[in-house]
Amino acid sequence: MSRFRKFSANPVVQIPASAYEAELKRGSIALRFPKALEAEFRRANLGYANVRARIWQSALLLAFALAAGYRLVGPGRGSWTVDVFLELVVLPPALLAMFFAAVIPALRHRYLQVSFPAGVVVAVALSVLVARAIGEGSTSALVFLTTYSLGVFSLMGLLFYEALWVGAACVVAFGLAGVAQGLPAERLAFDLALLAGITVMAASIAQGVERYNRRYFLERAVLGELADRDGLTTLHNRRAFDEHLIRVWQQGLRDRSPVAILLIDLDHFKNYNDRHGHQSGDACLRHVAQIVQGFARRPLDLAARYGGEELAIVLYQVTPEHAASLAEQLRSAVASACVRHRDSASTGRVTVSVGVAWIGTTLDCSPDDSVELADRALYAAKQAGRNCIEVASRAPAAPAAASVRLAVAS
Repeated sequence: MSRFRKFSANPVVQIPASAYEAELKRGSIALRFPKALEAEFRRANLGYANVRARIWQSALLLAFALAAGYRLVGPGRGSWTVDVFLELVVLPPALLAMFFAAVIPALRHRYLQVSFPAGVVVAVALSVLVARAIGEGSTSALVFLTTYSLGVFSLMGLLFYEALWVGAACVVAFGLAGVAQGLPAERLAFDLALLAGITVMAASIAQGVERYNRRYFLERAVLGELADRDGLTTLHNRRAFDEHLIRVWQQGLRDRSPVAILLIDLDHFKNYNDRHGHQSGDACLRHVAQIVQGFARRPLDLAARYGGEELAIVLYQVTPEHAASLAEQLRSAVASACVRHRDSASTGRVTVSVGVAWIGTTLDCSPDDSVELADRALYAAKQAGRNCIEVASRAPAAPAAASVRLAVAS
């Protein structure tokens, strides 16, 4: 039996399911994603909801400013009552906190963290004020509370579960305040049922809207991933590689962490295509790409098709020794796959050369510098006879690159 590996010229290559695909495959869209994905959705949702949240918070602040102004200059001014305490002491900080979190760009990422507790405070205070107004003979005060409840679910920019808590706070606080205020049982029961009914209706609509938004977020992310994939190897494409490297570089600048790049080139690949045909060449490239994908396991690592028969891996926060060890394991894995290559005089099988660049991220160099360093290392590996790796490193304080040849197994 031949020791060389045989594979179909057109194998089915499975793209590893992403977190977005995994959620879509669950069927019903969950209203709470796994932690990392939930954080990403919340950031995206802030972008969707920011305009209406700003309008809502501005309108809410204006309405209470007018009410507080009337309280200060209208009849009964100067007296210290529960209403005055709620309107002038409790409500302003909560309303201002939500308003500033919605309109100030530097605070916008904290909007959900601010608006949820502040929204509960406003719900309780408003419920007490409305219950007291009804007790004093008002026939229309409940409109303010139902309007607030509707706005919480549709305009405030909260996610469903947070909005549900605020809506529930409205109902519970109004019921307790009504009992404390001594409202007639029939009137309290009717108003409470009306408020609860409107809250349930708004919650039902909000739940459907949020499921739609979450599905849209997942589907858009999946389409984005497909657009970032190379059609032949299913690895990320060159554009995705460039964009990811920039993001990782910026992360490295913040964390003062190094970045490593592996450029992988199939040895004598033109000769392989000439002898076996391009379909077999494509199958061989897909096979090697699957091996390469297995070496980009962590969240900030990425495997890509760099161009032609060149593949690449971005590694974040690794030591030079680890990057070199990983490159040697990759080289060995490809050689051990035993894919016949009759025009490879040295081994008779498909092998790769790997150029490794390890570079400390600083403002004095750029992502392009790291790619150039890896390219020089790859050229050195080819000059050294192929089927080997070369490592070039650049420490943050050293402007010159030092190239170190590592031991190679043929």
